[in-house]
Amino acid sequence: FLDTARAYRGRVQAFNAVWDQDLPARLAALDLPLLVMCAEDEMLFQYFPRIVESLPHVQQATITEGGSFVPELAPDELAEQLHGWVSAHV
Repeated sequence: FLDTARAYRGRVQAFNAVWDQDLPARLAALDLPLLVMCAEDEMLFQYFPRIVESLPHVQQATITEGGSFVPELAPDELAEQLHGWVSAHV
């Protein structure tokens, strides 16, 4: 409980660090294969189409559910998506 109560400051700092940078420009400058993924029930999923539209060279994948905890809640689906993408780029 105490860690959760204290996390509000860290959460704001983390989100500000993300939103304060021009992430699409930084990603567009990369010259390598990229995969962007998001769970359909993630609270930020509404922004997922924007990143995909701004980076036409990336491959996209969605995970059915798992929210912010896909590795813990949907490891099989995550592994399947990652395996497919890595296999295509090796």
